[in-house]
Formats: sequence, structure tokens, C-alpha cells
Amino acid sequence: MFAGAQLFTVRKYTQTPEDIRSTFKRIAEIGYKYAQVSAIGPIEAEELRDIATESGVKICNTHSNQDRILNDTDALIAEHKIYNCNQIGIGSMPPRYQGSIEGAKQFIADYRPVAQKLLDNGMTLAYHNHAFEFVPFDGVRPFDYLVENFEELHFIPDVYWLQVAGKNPAKVLESLKDRVEVCHFKDIVPDTENKFKMAPVLEGNLDFDDIIAACNKANIQYCMVEQDLCYELDPFDALAISYNNLQKVL
Repeated sequence: MFAGAQLFTVRKYTQTPEDIRSTFKRIAEIGYKYAQVSAIGPIEAEELRDIATESGVKICNTHSNQDRILNDTDALIAEHKIYNCNQIGIGSMPPRYQGSIEGAKQFIADYRPVAQKLLDNGMTLAYHNHAFEFVPFDGVRPFDYLVENFEELHFIPDVYWLQVAGKNPAKVLESLKDRVEVCHFKDIVPDTENKFKMAPVLEGNLDFDDIIAACNKANIQYCMVEQDLCYELDPFDALAISYNNLQKVL
């Protein structure tokens, strides 16, 4: 398994082509050779490809706009072919589908044709979880419903959010074997009010020995470091801490 940088972590620094170029250079200098593109500003696909190539960083997957995935699929496929990237990620279930199993059913009905079109083009649609997908409705969790009823869908499990949802991240990863190419890594620490904070990988309380073993069992290729909130840390410093820690255990 290879460590990559989820660019959502440094989203403040990727809003212009010039900043995107600088950011790719900086993550390459940390040591990252893989990245997930997310929350970046407008840029032509060819220019983004060239920036990644020049920096020596491979774009493994993206988080793409939810409506574009649904309504501009062909253009997204063309862009991802330019990137030489085979996975389009959806960062969350759009709000209109949340809060019920009926919503999850409609999400499947709407996005299944997209997922199949991607498969027909040698790509996958992959769903990134938070914690809300694990709230049960009449005993059924939307996440479980997606797994069981949307076989064309792959997943981008986030170990932090799995833990917040009260799940065992390692067990969830193993249960998704062969439906996950990329996993999100960030760590978790309690704050003084008994709430949770995000932390660089291996700087908190998650059991990454079990998580990494589960990733290997599930044939997961990449762990993308994604720290949504870095608090007092500079986001690039947070990425560097996670990268250096992961090099000791991968």
C-alpha cells in the first residue's frame, strides 16, 4: 500500500493554477508520489495533468462535484482519461438523499447508471463516508444498504469517520474487500470537552496496526492522508508528519 495526499487538506492553497502547481511541488518535496484531487479551483484538465506529471505525482482518484457526476458524466470521464485516473469519487451523499432509507434507495436509482457507465469505461464510482450514513432507520443503516444493494459502487472508507460512527475501522475495511482501491487516513484524539479532533496519522488513538493489516487483506492500494482540520498546524506540516510516520509502518 502506498501513501498519498488528499488535496482537500490543503484546499486553501489550490484555488488558482499557480497555487495548484506550487502545492503539487510541495507535496512532492514531502515525499508523496500519489494524490487525490479535491476542492481545487478552475483549471484545464491538460494543465492539471501536466502539473502532476512535472511534479512526479500520480493522480489516483478525485472527489468530483456531485451534480457533475450525475449530469456531466461524459465530460468527467474525458477529463479523468486525460489525468490517466480511473476513479471518480463522490465526497458525500447529496443532502436530498440523506436521512432515510428511501433517500438511499433514490440515490442508488439515480447514480447506478453513472456507476455502470464508468465501469463500461474502465473506471469506478467510489463513495466517501462520514458518520451520518451509520444512523439506523428502522434498524437499517444507509451505509449497509449501499453496500448490499449498489454492487456497482466502490468505496473510499474514512477511518476517522468510521471510528466517530462507532464502527471498528479494520472490520469495515475487511468487509469491503475488492470494493476499495483508496482509503482515507487521519487520526483521532479527544479534546477537553469529550469531543473528537482530527490529528496527523499515528499521532492519535486509532489502531493503525489493525487498520493497515485490514487494508492489506482487503487489497487496498492507496491510503490518502486527509486532515480536514489541522487546527494550530500548518496543513503542509500535518501532511509531512503523517507521511513520515507512515513510512515507518507501511
